[in-house]
Amino acid sequence: IWYFHPDQILANNENSSLIKLKHDRGYTNEDEIKIEPGMENYEEKLKTSFAEQLHSDEEIRLVQEGSGFFDVRDHNDKWIRIHVFPGDLIILPTGNIKYLFFLLFS
Repeated sequence: IWYFHPDQILANNENSSLIKLKHDRGYTNEDEIKIEPGMENYEEKLKTSFAEQLHSDEEIRLVQEGSGFFDVRDHNDKWIRIHVFPGDLIILPTGNIKYLFFLLFS
């Protein structure tokens, strides 16, 4: 698991750490997921968020607002909890890593 909190991760310019990271790792696709009370399909999105997921590809998440927990299973099937905040970027490597993500609401 890689964890970053670059100084300029949210900067939107050619010198930002995020743009460099995307270039260096060959990332070409991105999407934005926003979940907040009152939004359309809120309950459905929450259920998806709380379901254990398994991805064979690298899983990359940048927290722009709010906070949450990534619960990740290690190779011994034990859970590791990672608390993420705005500006945190986490990369779960390839290799069929199971994880959950829990949003925290204030």
